[in-house]
Amino acid sequence: MRKIIVKKHTTDDGRVLLAMCDEDILGETFEEGEAVLDLASDFYKGEAVEEEERSSMAEDAYLINAAGKESVGWLIGKGFAEEENIITIQGVPNIQILIEK
Repeated sequence: MRKIIVKKHTTDDGRVLLAMCDEDILGETFEEGEAVLDLASDFYKGEAVEEEERSSMAEDAYLINAAGKESVGWLIGKGFAEEENIITIQGVPNIQILIEK
């Protein structure tokens, strides 16, 4: 199982945005047509987070951006997203989830 890297961003109004990425693709950039998935930016450069903490972080978030088979698959498995919302760029699945509270 690959590690999932998570970076927590907090907006000025206190809302939490999570960036999740599979460890093995962190630092790479993928392009397909006009679509670009930039995993080299600081936006995704967080830390490996264990599942229990990751679940808690995801429940507190209002927005989650995730890239990679492990990260996206984990979110779907936990019920945060559905497969039809996945976008694939150069074979890398990614998803953006807005969580209504």
